[in-house]
Amino acid sequence: MAFRTETKTCACLILLATALGAAPKTYSVVHKHLRHGGAGVLKIDDAGITFTESGKGSTVKDSRVWKFEDIQELRLGPDFPRILTYEPSLRTLNRDRAYVFEKTPVAIATEWYPIFRAKLDKRFVAALADPDVVPEWQMPVRGGTLVVGKDRIVFKSVRPGESRTWRMSDIESVGSSGPFDLTISVLDRTFRFQLKEEMSDSRYQALWMRVTKGQGLKILGVE
Repeated sequence: MAFRTETKTCACLILLATALGAAPKTYSVVHKHLRHGGAGVLKIDDAGITFTESGKGSTVKDSRVWKFEDIQELRLGPDFPRILTYEPSLRTLNRDRAYVFEKTPVAIATEWYPIFRAKLDKRFVAALADPDVVPEWQMPVRGGTLVVGKDRIVFKSVRPGESRTWRMSDIESVGSSGPFDLTISVLDRTFRFQLKEEMSDSRYQALWMRVTKGQGLKILGVE
């Protein structure tokens, strides 16, 4: 996958950018509309995201500036970002307005995933599989593979756009109804996985304790 290859290629540069502050970059994208779409430029820097629509018939009102603290949810896939704002939308009965961008370069994911992860808390949804997670254990599940690392859990989906990466601190809780079942609850939804191998009780308990600690909760008798 391009995301995997490019991530490894620029890993050192990304870590440097995260530490020193990311240099502004611009990308040609298409803002998804009900009909067709609006071509424009997405600018991302250390403070936030700016979209300037430049397609036919575009006006100033079609452009937006979002500081990171003003973003309700930022969902990043291998080839799409989705920004949920606090802006009401008349088309959806005043529900919060979402901006979805299509035909985006893979570079947005490879260059900005580590920075979004550092800048945003649970408002950041990584709809991609982090290739740098070192697995402590992994297991085939219906629809893909579940990888558990020291500080993150990755679901590698066989379907484009359905993968996920969760920091342990992002996970509200984990649950299980049996050795072939695992649920992961996060801020936006609950994911239920049908395991293709039996998960031992000790492995589940260790995962539960790690998630509980990630939420800042103390477990009696455990340091």
